[in-house]
Amino acid sequence: MVEREVLLAPDVIARGAAAIADGAARQWMLSQPRQVRRSYVHDVLDQGDDETSRQRWMLRAPDSVRESYLELVLPEEPGGSRPEVLWMLHQPDAVRESYVEQVIDADPSTHRPDIIWMLRQPDAVRESYIEDVIRHPKSRIGSADG
Repeated sequence: MVEREVLLAPDVIARGAAAIADGAARQWMLSQPRQVRRSYVHDVLDQGDDETSRQRWMLRAPDSVRESYLELVLPEEPGGSRPEVLWMLHQPDAVRESYVEQVIDADPSTHRPDIIWMLRQPDAVRESYIEDVIRHPKSRIGSADG
């Protein structure tokens, strides 16, 4: 697969490919450091390249990777800056990891794991979701307070 080879290539090759790549997400990924691209290949492409593996990878990505994605890709994606997406990507590591474990990787027979997960969150997490996603969905999410 050409995509895999380009993502694993040295930075100079990947960045050259970014200049001619279609779409903000591809350009962004090809502009990432080799270590980030390598983890994407291992955790997404080598795992079947589906929406679930992409979500899992992004939620587990370091702050700098998520922040650059939020800044450079989401504004260009249709529906990409949905308040719940912005909110989740700005959550602390423990919140994002629990979401991966309890919602994304939930037993398929579990009814509404997202609701169960949210109800089990600390008050502060639920309150920030209510404030940032439900009450004020167009406000800037992700202040330094998280």
